[in-house]
Amino acid sequence: MIKNYEQKVYEALLGKIIGVYVGRPFEGWWKDSIERELGFINGYVHEKLGKSLVVSDDDISGTCTFIRALEDSGKLADTPEDFFGDTWLNYIIEEKCILWWGGRSVSSEHTAFLNLKEGIPSPASGSIAENGKLVAEQIGAQIFIDAFGMVAPGNPELAAELAGRSASVSHDGEAVYAAQVVAAMVSIAFVEHDIHKIMDEAIKIIPADSLIAKIHREVRSWSEKDGDWNKTYDRIFKKYGYNKYGGGCHVVPNHAIMVMAWAYSENNFHKSMGIINTAGWDTDCNSGNVGSVMGLVAGLDKICADYDYQSPFADRIHIPTADGTDSASDVLRIAMKIAALGRNIMGWPALDNPKLNAWHHFEMDRALHGYMNDDSTFETRGNARVANRKSKFSSGKSHSMEISFTTGGSAVARVLTPVMIGPGSGGYSNVSTPNLYNSMAVHVAGKTEELIAPASMRLVAMTSGGVKLPNLASEWRQLKSGKAFKISWKIEGCESSSILQFGFEIASESSSSGIVLIDNVRYSGKASVCFNTIPDNVAQRQEGWISSLDTICGTKDLGEEATKIGVNSDVGILVTGTRYWSNASIESNIALLSAKASGLVLRYQGLRRYYSAVISDGMLKIVLNNHGTKVLAETPFAFKAEKLFRLRAEVKGNLIAAYVNNEKLLSVRDATLKCGGAGFTVERGVSYINDIRIEADAKSGL
Repeated sequence: MIKNYEQKVYEALLGKIIGVYVGRPFEGWWKDSIERELGFINGYVHEKLGKSLVVSDDDISGTCTFIRALEDSGKLADTPEDFFGDTWLNYIIEEKCILWWGGRSVSSEHTAFLNLKEGIPSPASGSIAENGKLVAEQIGAQIFIDAFGMVAPGNPELAAELAGRSASVSHDGEAVYAAQVVAAMVSIAFVEHDIHKIMDEAIKIIPADSLIAKIHREVRSWSEKDGDWNKTYDRIFKKYGYNKYGGGCHVVPNHAIMVMAWAYSENNFHKSMGIINTAGWDTDCNSGNVGSVMGLVAGLDKICADYDYQSPFADRIHIPTADGTDSASDVLRIAMKIAALGRNIMGWPALDNPKLNAWHHFEMDRALHGYMNDDSTFETRGNARVANRKSKFSSGKSHSMEISFTTGGSAVARVLTPVMIGPGSGGYSNVSTPNLYNSMAVHVAGKTEELIAPASMRLVAMTSGGVKLPNLASEWRQLKSGKAFKISWKIEGCESSSILQFGFEIASESSSSGIVLIDNVRYSGKASVCFNTIPDNVAQRQEGWISSLDTICGTKDLGEEATKIGVNSDVGILVTGTRYWSNASIESNIALLSAKASGLVLRYQGLRRYYSAVISDGMLKIVLNNHGTKVLAETPFAFKAEKLFRLRAEVKGNLIAAYVNNEKLLSVRDATLKCGGAGFTVERGVSYINDIRIEADAKSGL
């Protein structure tokens, strides 16, 4: 076993995320432009360029999503090649998330996605034979690949094998070799901390006569001779530059400067970030790959030794996919999920999620689960500082979040973390569902220290609608210095809106200051969603819902208010919820207009993994959708087009039932899917829905 395995996965993922965030604001810039406009990149420059730091980005979304193939298949390291392509079709909503949607034969990933849709399986979907050498050898294979090294620590052969299967969904040739080298380097860096030894071993994984292997040997040789990365860059530019390798974003030039950055890094994370980002081209991709390896090389105590990369984003990450689970998350949560998968693959014993399956447990140095001071209003600006602190609680663990606050009169301290991805962050569609819903309960354990005057704290939440002030809050709780506390809050009043942020608010009548330590945050209870018709913010922006529909709008076609949902071809969905939902029910009035089929969805885990209760071909059916469809039960059902009727579906344990007008017509047992969201499905046409009710048992955990 690898000692401190979870911490090392955290180091690798943190390095990846930092690298992406440093490089993304000037993605695609050339070295001369960067040096002229920004100088040597010595940290974040997003503010100078008027851009957000935390955004949705394909390098992050793809890395944290495509690794799920190993778990979803149920076969772990034995996951077959074609299932990696099936995973794309499950998690990617066309033209919305994860990929660069540049068009066929322009974007390698878009090309591969279209091939998959047309029935060309992986690896043919990404092959040179299918797409041509230029398209198949662009950069995309290596940018999504780091996590395959994380789940095969110290086993570069396995890391490269898994990486090859995943990379081949969209790429071939030298692009796949580059991806395998990156995954192997990540794997080796779990047990070796000298970057040159890591490169020595990783390059043995791929054919010695491959161009990528030649680049490694050549660039490292140049680096030894030159002693100046600028001179080595000039050599790379002359021999392997964009003028020699076209297509928009070829793997060869970008991988070459990654080798250069590693070679000149001196095992220093900050130095590697400066070199790879100042070198230009696909900066977020290159910096992310360099960062995942260098995060392990440097170690957690050295990543921020020369520059504070972590505090400005507090570990926040966005993972918008067709499954809203963990769409707004943080580095520690995702690292723990990757590590749990890695333990399974390596045959190591599983670890319990810390602190009674806490949503936020802070059990890693520097980890903050996305909590930051709320600087959006004058009354809260600068009134709280947040840090990870080593401290003992009754939970027996060693870390908590420290909130140092100053309050008084109108000055309030407020600390928040995202619950779902808000609108307008990044160049990708921010499809997302929240972690918290109406009727759920949040449980917080903590302690107060160094309180100089009376102060109170409450739990707060902000919902959709653009408000800057908390519109949901618990009762105020008086803080007592030196005393532990436990607070439970049942969230109410947002059954038809989505929670965007959750956190803590501290206030006092007179000037006060002190420290609040948060040991853990958990949630439980029954999520509740209800409304008559889909609200405008959902219809227009799918806020809090995942949609692959072509049509979603209000209507009075049937003589009463309803929502029209439709899809031009194939099957569309409109769902909410996460994989932290288990038993659930959904009911709605529904009418079919021209749809081939329509109905309700339960235990939704992506576009190709869910149960549905649908009306189709004169039958009511309960269907398992699991990368293919299987009718579990069916019965004749006559209905009138454009006539509303009441449809209900529920799942408890492995029992699934369907009701029409409150009469149970079908029930069946199936244990394939254990959890997931709920919503609607429609196939090739339009249906109407109104008076919608969803309830689900929810519980925090991994």
